[in-house]
Amino acid sequence: MTADPNQLIEELRRSLGKLEMALNAIAQAMLYTNAKGEIQWCNAAFERMAQRRRLELLGTPLKKVMRLETSGKPLPWSKHPANAAARILRDKPLICRWRCGRKTLDVQIFRTPMVKDKDGAGFVFIIRAE
Repeated sequence: MTADPNQLIEELRRSLGKLEMALNAIAQAMLYTNAKGEIQWCNAAFERMAQRRRLELLGTPLKKVMRLETSGKPLPWSKHPANAAARILRDKPLICRWRCGRKTLDVQIFRTPMVKDKDGAGFVFIIRAE
């Protein structure tokens, strides 16, 4: 027996809606970028940290949203997590300060590469405020 395509689409929409609700309930900020470093999705915690709405964030280069510092100086591009060439270990976070608007946060940033597609590989980020 063949499944009804409309029913499958509706089940997929419900599952995605539940997943979105679950990811928005997580306290840590989460997002993923495409191979160009542009934000493709983020959860509510990231919206709050960035002090911007999701629709404003989508398509924006992560380096423009996350102005990071270490030891009171801007983090060089060679070490910024939005830079695919930056050497950031999966299980060792980048610890730095994030200046967003009038607010400054001490954060731990974890980065994991996504599966490569036709456009390259993006990253999934988890950001914890200390």
